[in-house]
Amino acid sequence: MRAAAVVVVVAGLWGCGDDGPTGPQPLVPDPAVVVGCAPGPVAGTRAKVVACAEELIPGRLAAGRVGDVVLENAHLRAIVRGAGEGYYLHGSAGGGIVDLARVGGEDLVKEVFPLVDLAGGGSEELVIVEAGDDGPAEVVVRGPAVGLDLVRAALGREPPPVTLEHRIRLRADAQELELETRVYAKAGDGADHELYDALFFGGRAPSFVPGRGFAVGAGPAELVATAGTTTSYALAYPAGTPDPQLIDIANIRLALGPSLDDKGIRRWLIVGDGSIASVTERAWTLRGRALGVVAGTTSPGVDVTFVDGTGPVTVARADASGAFRAAVPPGSYSLRATAVGRAAGPDATVLVAEGAEVAASVRAGPSGTLAIAVRDDANAPVPARVLIEPAGGGGARIEWVGASGAAQLAVPPGTWRVSVSRGVEYDAFVAAAVVVADGQTATVAATLPRVVDTAGWISLDTHLHSELSTDSTFPVDDRLRAVAAEGVEVPVSSDHDVVVDYHPIIAELGLGAHLTTFVGTETSSLFWGHINAFPLVVDGARNAGGGPRWFGRSPGQVFAAMHATPGALVQVNHPRNGVMSGLFAAIDLDTTTGVARRDPTSLGLPPGTDLSDLSFDAIEVGNGSEAGSFEEVFRDWTRLVAAGHPAAATGSSDSHGPSAFAGEARTYVFVGAGNDDPAIVDPAAILDGIRARHVVVATASFVTAGIVTPSGVSLPGDTVDVTALPQVALRVRVQAAPWQGVARIRIYQGTQEVRAIDLDPDDLAPVRFDADITLPRPTSSTFYVVRVDHAGTGEPVLGRSMPSFTNPLFVRVMPSP
Repeated sequence: MRAAAVVVVVAGLWGCGDDGPTGPQPLVPDPAVVVGCAPGPVAGTRAKVVACAEELIPGRLAAGRVGDVVLENAHLRAIVRGAGEGYYLHGSAGGGIVDLARVGGEDLVKEVFPLVDLAGGGSEELVIVEAGDDGPAEVVVRGPAVGLDLVRAALGREPPPVTLEHRIRLRADAQELELETRVYAKAGDGADHELYDALFFGGRAPSFVPGRGFAVGAGPAELVATAGTTTSYALAYPAGTPDPQLIDIANIRLALGPSLDDKGIRRWLIVGDGSIASVTERAWTLRGRALGVVAGTTSPGVDVTFVDGTGPVTVARADASGAFRAAVPPGSYSLRATAVGRAAGPDATVLVAEGAEVAASVRAGPSGTLAIAVRDDANAPVPARVLIEPAGGGGARIEWVGASGAAQLAVPPGTWRVSVSRGVEYDAFVAAAVVVADGQTATVAATLPRVVDTAGWISLDTHLHSELSTDSTFPVDDRLRAVAAEGVEVPVSSDHDVVVDYHPIIAELGLGAHLTTFVGTETSSLFWGHINAFPLVVDGARNAGGGPRWFGRSPGQVFAAMHATPGALVQVNHPRNGVMSGLFAAIDLDTTTGVARRDPTSLGLPPGTDLSDLSFDAIEVGNGSEAGSFEEVFRDWTRLVAAGHPAAATGSSDSHGPSAFAGEARTYVFVGAGNDDPAIVDPAAILDGIRARHVVVATASFVTAGIVTPSGVSLPGDTVDVTALPQVALRVRVQAAPWQGVARIRIYQGTQEVRAIDLDPDDLAPVRFDADITLPRPTSSTFYVVRVDHAGTGEPVLGRSMPSFTNPLFVRVMPSP
């Protein structure tokens, strides 16, 4: 988000606007609007209020609700957010396009909406002015400009004193929505007003700019297109209008258009069949460009990229017969067929003339197949991660095997190193030299023994991101495939400022025997850090599903808002990750005293705001993406425990993409023998276990420890009275898979290390240590933490590691009479 804000600040300004002689005119609802539940298809075009779920667009990114507005024709369907709060960003209002797909295609839109001076538009009026029975269907959204929390925080920019009017039209035979936006300013305003389109697409809709190809960063764009699965998109302006500037940072896309006034700016949002060529052809046609056609053949399903002297111009997609078609401006083009799992084929050259059609034959490169079968040592199919690398070295490709334990993966012919793994509880499988020939299938049958015994414990990753976050393009279904493949049993949804429910996708993927989930969010202040909350409930009437807002609020106020959901648990994420996303750094927390030393006014908060409100339940001590800050955060946490703070230590990956593996650090919660099956586990038992600190954090090993008493062994988080004992015995068990070396055990008493035991890093047995460690009885109440340091980086499963450790083992010593 910070990078995007910087780019926006330096974006160029266009020419002046004009107030115009008249203000906004009354909006009159069309009495011909169809009412009631009447699902399509439709022969012409129409706009109506959604009256039943059958009128909505389905899909993993679907955000439409009964009460929103649907525009549809025989080619496309669009859902416009109804009046009230907007969908995706805090501070936004209704009127954005929250779902958009070709009829029968996949919805890849989170939200598309206009901005004026980076402010959204209100939805005080949202009117269907044309039903579509006698012309184009049309919806008008009008209201005063409203500030978006991210913009207000990043740029200190408040909304301009203007009224924003946005019209969305759909003609009966159109492949596009026509968008028209205008502003009504106060007399004498005299300011330039910038028009932006916020383009929040999903991870499977990457940006493509003719001449630049798959573009990121910032730069001019004749049009902004996307690829897709079965739906693709393009934003285009009429000829004679200055080209927009595309700003694409991570998953934040803004198209900066010309200056805006009450005469309005018109453009099109085009919907294609999943190929880039389907939307670039329509955009060029609408812009009046001369075109010629290339009709060719290649291998089925491959993409054919058209390249001229400026760079990639468009990409066609071959159908099941290998036929492809693209309309392009006249000129000479090199054509190359590409697909995942194919070697590069030879280029073909075509010369395209205006109005003419030319044939082309483009030979795709060779391809073979890896047939992967994965089972555990009980011969049951299991999800797993598959890492495919050239045997001689080179870039790795990551794939996942689902609940079936089987996958067919296309790869170029060659010799491949194939590594199959399932997280910290399993041994890994490596086939060092798998030969795949063109057109042939090579089988890899992997058995993954479960070598680490975690009976009674269930594993969570409490910090994960997907395409629903503003800084990730990882499709949400792949996010869950990846989690299951790592053996994590409870993924907690924690996309930035959006409440996301994984349950329907887990069911769709058939992963219910391997995964359950908590609904949550990561409240992501730009001033004072990132905070998780779970479990929450999605509220479809609120911004971002009802995630707590942080702008203008202190951390303590956000903690209270999170705890307002019954049973919700609050976790501080990466607390030392800089002053913008790490709470402890932002408030300059002295973790020995629990006192925040930062002036609250420097965080945009009123003087006297209490920054020492530490009403959270957990601290993310192990963060897979912030391994470098582990020692500092571990020290912070032990100091807070010593000061009496009740927070549990947790571990998570903070994964934003496939190469940051889910569960790199994970949280194990004790729920009792026989209760640790994700298909039947009681969610309340997990939450109670975290609050009781019946938790260990595992990265590359699994360590359990407790105080030995005459009645048994305690759990982390429990308190044992040792007043009458001559010494304290800690029963410690360390387990690790053969791919991970273990270097030493460290025992902490309070904040100080009091014992270290070196282990053999070459020992490959599953149990590396299982014995009692005897310590002198302390003279006063205290706690112990058992920590395990590793040797090596855990290839091929991890690639880096942090220590594993327990939560505190408390002992009570009564004072002498």
